[in-house]
Amino acid sequence: MTAMTREERGRYEILRAKLEAGVISVAELADGYGLRLRDGAIAPEELVEWIAFEQKCCPFFTLTASEQGGSLILVITGR
Repeated sequence: MTAMTREERGRYEILRAKLEAGVISVAELADGYGLRLRDGAIAPEELVEWIAFEQKCCPFFTLTASEQGGSLILVITGR
């Protein structure tokens, strides 16, 4: 877990907790998962920040965020 500095790791953990608490449904995809987040659980810019941190340690995942019907959707795909 040396991909992030101590400060980045602290911020990552805060964002991860918000993300996990905000998941209201999970859809299994052919190559990953789609997570629907509760409105207001995490700000779009925080989700983008979390994705940037996650890609530092897990570059083998493809992480994309979108909005559907007012909810944020996080799609995690990979091998």
